[in-house]
Amino acid sequence: AVAAFNSISFSDALQNELSNTSLSPDFPNHYIVSTPTVLTHLPPGASIRVTIFRGGVMFLDGRTVKTFTASDLVNDILRLKFLFPKGMPGGYCHYVEIFDSAGNFVGSR
Repeated sequence: AVAAFNSISFSDALQNELSNTSLSPDFPNHYIVSTPTVLTHLPPGASIRVTIFRGGVMFLDGRTVKTFTASDLVNDILRLKFLFPKGMPGGYCHYVEIFDSAGNFVGSR
């Protein structure tokens, strides 16, 4: 699968200060960190699995693992939103795995 395309480019905004934070009206003891994640050169039919590994952090729906497809990206940007407990510093909390259309692992970050 790797030979079928040149490369996948990836940029995580939590590393380059493009994320923003707001108080969560629906979760009073949490704040929301919204971060754009840029993924380019994905193979056709690729899926992106995002796994949160930091205790207490979750997606807005309470899950810690979500799978996305290319249709979830807008201009190569996947907008991720995480709930962080109040008092917990923001920062890196997740990893990304990319799979081709057959479900074969292609790469991670």
